[in-house]
Amino acid sequence: MVACLATCSAKLSAAFAKADQKGGCQTTGNARNVDAYLEALLANLEENTYSEVQWGKQPSVATNLLLANYDTIYASTFDLVDVGLTSGSSMVFTDTDSVLAYLPAMGPPGPLNGNVLDPITTAAGTFGGDVLALRVNVDLHLVNGACVCPSSTIDCNGVCINPTSDAANCGSCGHPCASHVCSAGVCQ
Repeated sequence: MVACLATCSAKLSAAFAKADQKGGCQTTGNARNVDAYLEALLANLEENTYSEVQWGKQPSVATNLLLANYDTIYASTFDLVDVGLTSGSSMVFTDTDSVLAYLPAMGPPGPLNGNVLDPITTAAGTFGGDVLALRVNVDLHLVNGACVCPSSTIDCNGVCINPTSDAANCGSCGHPCASHVCSAGVCQ
């Protein structure tokens, strides 16, 4: 998904550059704002989306995020993470230790063939790990309606940005630099 968005961003950047050359854009500032927004969005996705290997690696940023936010994320489900169909084949994890014991999942990818509680391995193999990682990634992004951003970043209208270097949000959310250069939270 990140690769797809990166390609999209590259195509949009190229389109804006062509439009600027042909005089199609009224101001290059609009193109730069879109580019800056896309770069921030991509950085957010790249920084906040983790593979099953990253979730299972200890210590790691992903593991620390899960440990710090698990109870908040899954409070509404009584601390249960479920993957699959509740009427068919599913995996249910009761705590962070169970999630971390399962990830990264091993074995060839395949279908989940039953209901399991706190599995260490399943017939789904790496596919099960990928699906669990996807579930945790999605769930982690929204905690009580707010974005969960890694340390050194802040939530700026649903996108995690680094206010010390983001020229569109220098020092704080919504504070753009006319120079398009932000260093240590100060416009240069």
